[in-house]
Amino acid sequence: MMSVLPAKVAGVPNVYVCTPPAPDGAIPPGTLIACDICGADAVFRVGGSQAIAAMAHGTQTVPKVDKIVGPGSKYVLAAFKLLYGQVEIGTLAGPGEGIILADESANPEFAAADICIQAEHGLDSAGVLVTHVPALAYAVQEKIGRHIERLNDYRKNFVVESLKKYGAIILTDSLEESIAFVNEYAGEHLEIMTAEPLQDMQKIKNAGGIYLGHYTPLSTGCFGSGPNHVLPTGRKATVAGGLKTADFYKAVTFEYFSRDGLANLKDAMVKLAEYEGFPAHGNAILERFAK
Repeated sequence: MMSVLPAKVAGVPNVYVCTPPAPDGAIPPGTLIACDICGADAVFRVGGSQAIAAMAHGTQTVPKVDKIVGPGSKYVLAAFKLLYGQVEIGTLAGPGEGIILADESANPEFAAADICIQAEHGLDSAGVLVTHVPALAYAVQEKIGRHIERLNDYRKNFVVESLKKYGAIILTDSLEESIAFVNEYAGEHLEIMTAEPLQDMQKIKNAGGIYLGHYTPLSTGCFGSGPNHVLPTGRKATVAGGLKTADFYKAVTFEYFSRDGLANLKDAMVKLAEYEGFPAHGNAILERFAK
């Protein structure tokens, strides 16, 4: 839905969905219903880097497309990078990242539960807490295990392994230092669990999506609030934002000069053309005023 709807709103005439099938070879009913609600024009049972290759080059069954958007694994991200320039690529959304900025007002149970949110997406997802409050850091570390035990075995394995590799609780000297780290990290998802989240948000320069306050877990962005959830990862939030309708538009500039309008700028444009060493440019302007 997060990828199809912006394209449909923008008026893209043909929107195709590639999605991996379930073990029985079928596409899950919920996925098909979502595609139907969003108005997808076709759905193909293929996912991962092979889907990216099929859409970029075209096959007997999958049409060649102009633009590919959507999140994926590190292999999908690698495929995007390999095909860059051959097909238009949207937001570079690879393995997920969730970072929590917290102060002494944060509830350690909330923070411990929320670290697990992004970590359950896959073995290469990251869950990070950054705080200047030692008591909070130690309390969260102590409580994470209880929240992991609540999960089914499938997701529990993801959380345990991803937190081993990419999880962290980072203790800083001040809230300002924590904010500086958050901006350097430039994570996909940022929760701000502080006493003044709206005020602290003003200091955030780099984040894909921001979740404010103690009652806005990352879950709200996944399942309830509405802002697009296809967000930049791998520090791409330093230069890019989430997927939006405008990403499916292209701007075509146009200009029209009357004879008088061109005459008003003639001398300045000719001088610039001469200075930059493009005499044909200047000549094309002067020719229109030759007697």
